[in-house]
Amino acid sequence: HIDNKAVFEDVGQWKRPWYFKEHETETMHQAVQRESKQTRQTAGILDGSTLGKIEIKGRDALEFMNLMYTNPFTKMKPMTSRYALMLGEDGMIKDDGIICKINDQHFIATTTSSGAPKVLADMEEYLQTEWPHLKVYLNSITEQFSTFNISGPKTRDIMTRVFPNIDFSNEAFPFMTFKNFDYQNTKIRIMRASFTGELGYEIYISPKYVLELWEKIFSCGKTFNLIPYGTETMHLLRAEKGYIVVGQETDGTVTPIDLNYNWMIGKNKKDFIGKRSLSRPDTSREDRKQLVGLSPINKKDIIEEDKIVPQKEILVAPTIKFLKLLVTVLAGVMIIGFVIIVSLFILNFRTSNIPMPTKIELPSSVSPVAYTQTKNWYAIITDQDEILIYDRAGNQIQKIKVNFVSP
Repeated sequence: HIDNKAVFEDVGQWKRPWYFKEHETETMHQAVQRESKQTRQTAGILDGSTLGKIEIKGRDALEFMNLMYTNPFTKMKPMTSRYALMLGEDGMIKDDGIICKINDQHFIATTTSSGAPKVLADMEEYLQTEWPHLKVYLNSITEQFSTFNISGPKTRDIMTRVFPNIDFSNEAFPFMTFKNFDYQNTKIRIMRASFTGELGYEIYISPKYVLELWEKIFSCGKTFNLIPYGTETMHLLRAEKGYIVVGQETDGTVTPIDLNYNWMIGKNKKDFIGKRSLSRPDTSREDRKQLVGLSPINKKDIIEEDKIVPQKEILVAPTIKFLKLLVTVLAGVMIIGFVIIVSLFILNFRTSNIPMPTKIELPSSVSPVAYTQTKNWYAIITDQDEILIYDRAGNQIQKIKVNFVSP
């Protein structure tokens, strides 16, 4: 990564490539636009080795996994994968990842990079204190496997050149399945999955062989302009697709229902961690925050990441029956040609009569729906689906027309 001019960021206990500089004067914004565009057009590869990886084995592994995650795994076929959510006992989302089911007695779970130690510790605690009768053994294998995520429309062509003896067709290698293969005197695991929405594969290999494979992938991908991309482009691509990241779209107060992830809750499961809490009055009320997306009508408008922050003082126009109240912009990112903003909203919020800042004079044609403020500016949502941003002196510095859409 250093040879490819990577700029690093801290992710948990890891240093991860944030973005790759094509030349010294390239800014992060320019690099992310270049990386995302190339991945959408041909292919890009991400070093995902920091993802937590936990091996779960034993006679009762299936029962244990059904208790730890919201998803059901009983009818899941061997050698298939499933995206899964882990909740706390309060029903709030704690972690997520992909579960690979080898058989009913053997699973491999991936976790968030920073959450891996906590997830493993929680699994061990529940086995020792809540379910000591279960015959299950856990092993952290995060550092035993390096991981690449390669995605883009030309991915299959590149993978076929890297592994000429493997059939990567849809029929032979369906989505969310994985297989083990012999490679250079070692075993590798290849899973067909994607965090970008494009055709994609994840490759798991021993660190001893990782550099040779990385260089081979780039040698075979040169014809297709394969590029490495960093975590910032990863967030851009996944936000465009509508995928979440635990710790960004969630903050310890978000349930699966808040994210419209009801489909990830096993309807017929007798129990799992957090199940009872999901039916509490507070977590089941209708006016909780909901994850939505915004896209500006003017595609050139940009809202910076984390520019709008939650405030207690919210103005609601009494005439607005169905309130679209902006609470937090959790990720404001520039996609190829337009902005997409993943936000938490409160729907049907109670009306109140908190006065507007006296320095601000709104156009007579609009009425305020909600406002929030920081020490530097005010942001006001109007009944015309606009976000008006003013400085502290009351001068309008930006007007953004938005569509309120579901991600």
